[in-house]
Amino acid sequence: MVNLFKLRLQTEYLRFLLKRNARYMFIMSVAMLTLYPILGITVNILTRSSNYDGIREVGIFFNIALLLLTSFLIPLQIHGYMNSKKNLDVYHALPIKRQDLFLTSLIASLLIVAGPFTVGWFSGSLLMINEAFNFIVILQRFVVLLSISGAIISIVLFTMMNTGTSLDAFLYAMVLNFLPLLAYGAYILFVQTILLGFTIGDLTKYISVIFPIWALFDNGFALKAGLWDSAWVNAFYWIIVSGVIL
Repeated sequence: MVNLFKLRLQTEYLRFLLKRNARYMFIMSVAMLTLYPILGITVNILTRSSNYDGIREVGIFFNIALLLLTSFLIPLQIHGYMNSKKNLDVYHALPIKRQDLFLTSLIASLLIVAGPFTVGWFSGSLLMINEAFNFIVILQRFVVLLSISGAIISIVLFTMMNTGTSLDAFLYAMVLNFLPLLAYGAYILFVQTILLGFTIGDLTKYISVIFPIWALFDNGFALKAGLWDSAWVNAFYWIIVSGVIL
């Protein structure tokens, strides 16, 4: 993480990556718009209702699900050159330091994931805003969701740097996402079996800080099942996790 501060962002290469993925960003933006604000408007027209309660949660679920999907797929696509010797030779022949190349690709991945989600999230949420689901709540959830997405992207990049193919990277990324949860489950089973009378308490509090996939939906729906109720604390925690992984 410390080395990242010594690197330089290659703006020309960044623009190239964003331009090359512009079609994807457009399609994903349309998908998120369709499954959040347009879905809400359509349902209200058909039901002749002005209340978005219920349909708002459906739109949030679809947007978070698409955010999760892109958090896995985009880094595999942007950083795919790392798992191909031919492509690796070509990219490393560019007049760009390898570390700068990695940093620029990382920033591009984050922007490509965040762009469509920003469009879908704010257009749908501001349409369905109310006293409880106000702008501050919308902004807090947006920040923490992107920070968790960044942690997932970091896990994918970590596996790509330590595997030989994109398929291996994807599979190992899935394993690393679920591994803390499985280890925690094994620990709970062990202590409850060996230590008679030992009680754990609320298990979901710890799941939200070791399992980013669950944390996405926990914070997206404000279930407040984690260790901290503050969205800003959760966002800061996952940013730290991303830095440690990288």
